[in-house]
Amino acid sequence: MTLSRSERNAARVLWGVFDRWQLSLSERLVLLGLTADCEATGSTYWIIFTNEESRERAWLLTVLHVHLELLGGCTGRKAGSWMKAPSSVFQGRSPIAMVEELGIAGLEAVLEHVMDEAGT
Repeated sequence: MTLSRSERNAARVLWGVFDRWQLSLSERLVLLGLTADCEATGSTYWIIFTNEESRERAWLLTVLHVHLELLGGCTGRKAGSWMKAPSSVFQGRSPIAMVEELGIAGLEAVLEHVMDEAGT
């Protein structure tokens, strides 16, 4: 699969966010709505552009990253820890578990919560 320059740049940025969040490959795949058997050969970036839903999720995750930063200090490892931690806001599930269970609707719910907290 050949990516356009803008796709490569967008994927690199999102993969960098995942690195700062210290997410495993399986957690990254969950957030992107891809299965664990989806392997990145040659370039880890191509998996983001496997289908339209993963592209939409990539966009939502980028927006989530920005809003977590707007919360003041919720960046890098702290944001990754938040993504993995159970929360009463999500009935005891972590944001990643919400996405795994509810798909893109779960990602939208997580983003909505963060946007409300950030006041945007």
